[in-house]
Amino acid sequence: MKTIAVVMLAGLLAGCATPIPPFTGPKGLNLNPYTVDITWSATETCKVVLLEEEPTTCIIPGIGLCVGRGDFIVWRSKSPPNVKYEIFFDPIYGARLKAGHNGIIVRPIDANAPIATYKYSIVREGCAPNLANTYDPHIRIDH
Repeated sequence: MKTIAVVMLAGLLAGCATPIPPFTGPKGLNLNPYTVDITWSATETCKVVLLEEEPTTCIIPGIGLCVGRGDFIVWRSKSPPNVKYEIFFDPIYGARLKAGHNGIIVRPIDANAPIATYKYSIVREGCAPNLANTYDPHIRIDH
C-alpha cells in the first residue's frame, strides 16, 4: 500500500515539473506585457546608459515604444539587476511607481489616457531627481 502511494505521489510531482508553455496571446495583456530593460552606468550610479524597449510599430519616428490604452508594460533593471528606482508617468495607474527589491515595475496604461506622445522620468533610489540624474524617455499611446 505504501509503495502504491509513493508511486502515485511521484507521478503527481513529475506532472508538476512539466514547464508551462509561454503565453502567446495578444501583446500588452498582463500575461504578455511590453518590456523595457534598464541598464545603469557602472561608474555613475545615478545614470541610465541604455534603455532597451521592445520593438513596436510607431507612426512617429524616433519613438521606440508605442502602446495602447490598458496595455501592460514591465520595466526591469537589467544591469545591474535588482536596482530600486522610481518612474514618474501620468498615464499609468499610480503615476509614481517604485521598483521593489527585484528591480521590476509592472503597470497598465490608463484606459482613459489621451492618445499622445509622453515623456516619463526614471530616477534611481537615493539619487536627486534633477536634470543630471533623471532619464527622460518617450512613449506613445496610439490606440
